[in-house]
Amino acid sequence: MVNSFFSESLTLDVFIIGYKTQGESIVLVIKTDGKIHYTCVIDCYEENKINKTIQLLENLKIKHVDIICWSHPDVDHSYGIDNIILNYANKKTTVVIPEDLGSYRENIDYSERVRSTFELIDNNCSIRSPSFYVMSASDVKPIVNISYIIGEKNYPFFINSVSPSSQLVRNRAQKLKPKKNDYSIAFHIKVGKFDLFFGSDIENITVNQIKSRFREYIPSSFDLLKVPHHTSHYSKNFLSLLDTSKKSDISCSTVFRNKLPDPKLIQEYQLYTKNFLCTGYVESQYDTFDYGCIHINYDILQEKRFIKKLHGNANDVYENFVESIQTQKF
Repeated sequence: MVNSFFSESLTLDVFIIGYKTQGESIVLVIKTDGKIHYTCVIDCYEENKINKTIQLLENLKIKHVDIICWSHPDVDHSYGIDNIILNYANKKTTVVIPEDLGSYRENIDYSERVRSTFELIDNNCSIRSPSFYVMSASDVKPIVNISYIIGEKNYPFFINSVSPSSQLVRNRAQKLKPKKNDYSIAFHIKVGKFDLFFGSDIENITVNQIKSRFREYIPSSFDLLKVPHHTSHYSKNFLSLLDTSKKSDISCSTVFRNKLPDPKLIQEYQLYTKNFLCTGYVESQYDTFDYGCIHINYDILQEKRFIKKLHGNANDVYENFVESIQTQKF
């Protein structure tokens, strides 16, 4: 465990970025005393060379990212992750990839750009002085463990992977039929008292593995739940991990090809959560903006959170997002 001392404030900003038809990226920024202390990027997407994740990092004046996670090699989670690595990784950066990713790449229809990202990571691993550190994630595995300390008070910050399932990945590999979503990394993240879950594209078969083998590691409610697989029935079993008597605070989803999130499944998630938000879905209708961003700010010391949902068009810079939901204070 690493100790980090501060004297005044501790905050967490979560940015969930989604595009009109597909694409997902998540940025987490921890600040101590108003200064950025830790940054994590999970996945990336860019369209027509427009990368809202990079625009956000530039707007925040972030020069390097501590954790870059490539959750799995589907296009909508992958395009642009190469540019994040090239521009924001250094010797202090950990690039997190799924266990066994790429070992059977000849059996999967990866896009040319995804294959070039494999090569970018492979080439870094083969040199004596790597530009960044590569870590594989699987099952319940600690990725980060920091203790933020003010006076005699201690605020934990940890990131644990809870998937992919080692057994499932190996089973698929033996049959030479690996599936992209089987590689999906899901994270349980805790900062202070706030529990967050980022489900990537885990499907029911992975959820069942988590439930049967690692249930004690997963809370039954969350302050923030990034719903798996764009809120599809392929990940519906995740609901069995949640508790209706203690509703989660916020659930979020991104859009996939105007088919997801599924409106009927949104209604089911609303039984388990107080607030359901989507980057590109408003009152059962897909909006006309090119992208959206859900921004949640957590004041760790005051145990409060603030929400903004922001939409924009392709050529907008981050500052010009149109705010469509009033900031809420709890």
